[in-house]
Amino acid sequence: MLYKGKITDSNGEALTGANVYVSDANGNVLNPPKGASADASGNYKFNSDSAEYITASFVGMKKQTVKGNKAYNNFVLKPDELATLATVEIVTKKYVPPKKFPVALVVIVGFGLLALVVGVGISKANA
Repeated sequence: MLYKGKITDSNGEALTGANVYVSDANGNVLNPPKGASADASGNYKFNSDSAEYITASFVGMKKQTVKGNKAYNNFVLKPDELATLATVEIVTKKYVPPKKFPVALVVIVGFGLLALVVGVGISKANA
């Protein structure tokens, strides 16, 4: 069956590069993965033998899952407040040559950052 439709944000703007794929009820990708990315106009299309559920996702937006019983599905994705960062500010107290920087792993967690770097602290500034 050919599945097609359009992926936009809540303002009606096309979400170029948004993903749409066959999924389970929780929006998890099935194996083998089947789906597509939206073009510059937000349109997508892909073939699949069957799709119980179809999910659309885009960075910074809440994913949306619908039953896969229709060949044409439009998705309107809303911002995911937990994935939005207003500002990231980096302040140094002294110059440290790049060769002395430790290996870093920074993970975005909601509105905060978890830094796993020796000697680096993260604080939330009052806006």
